[in-house]
Amino acid sequence: MHEQSWKTWAYPSRYGPFLAAFLGILYFQTQYWPFVSRSLPVQPHAQSNALTLPTYDLRPQIAHKLGPYSARYEVHSNISSVVPLGCNVTMINVLQRHGARYPTGKPGKALEATLAKLRNVQDIKEPSLHFIPTFRYHYIPSQLVPFGRAQSYISGQIIANKYSALGSRNFVRASNKARIVESSQWWKQGFEGRPFDVDAFNLVQPDLVILIGKEFNNTLGVETCPAAKLHKPSANTKKDWLLLAGFAQI
Repeated sequence: MHEQSWKTWAYPSRYGPFLAAFLGILYFQTQYWPFVSRSLPVQPHAQSNALTLPTYDLRPQIAHKLGPYSARYEVHSNISSVVPLGCNVTMINVLQRHGARYPTGKPGKALEATLAKLRNVQDIKEPSLHFIPTFRYHYIPSQLVPFGRAQSYISGQIIANKYSALGSRNFVRASNKARIVESSQWWKQGFEGRPFDVDAFNLVQPDLVILIGKEFNNTLGVETCPAAKLHKPSANTKKDWLLLAGFAQI
């Protein structure tokens, strides 16, 4: 969804109004391999101790249809994830977006303007919306929300559990933005079995932080792909989708 469209639309669900955290466009990457020569044989029925990523307290019909604002969730696939017979895993690479964050400066201002409109609404009938006249949205532009920290932390735990037979050696690199670096730190924290209840200042640093810009050889940034932002849906297309999804114009 283009950032200019969401500011005048709202979705009051049976769980009450929902403000989604924004996702960004840059990534961090981890590499994971054993200290010694070791491989992981084929295990068709191996499980990851039932660890799952955090989700929103919303029905899937809503939570899974928020475009880039949906929390990550597992989808069914007919493609088997089982390692081919006769093959072993000796190293894995993980390419991951940063965790959910607060809106950046410009969308944050648009969100504040939308809330200002809502505060002028009179005679609200829906009980779950009665908080709106006095609601104030406090945020730190562009930075991770607690939900985003948990996403990265649990993601690290999932990988550590699933590939525990490989050992514990890892290499983590991140693009040089605060939310991306912090996401990589929480991933490393979870992967290495460290506690979640710690201050961000005490997190272990990633192994490599790469500068962002067209002049830098940073394969984790979309700036290196000229076609990354060429496709932009028309205003009518976005409006039709919002109406189809059940959003009401305000």
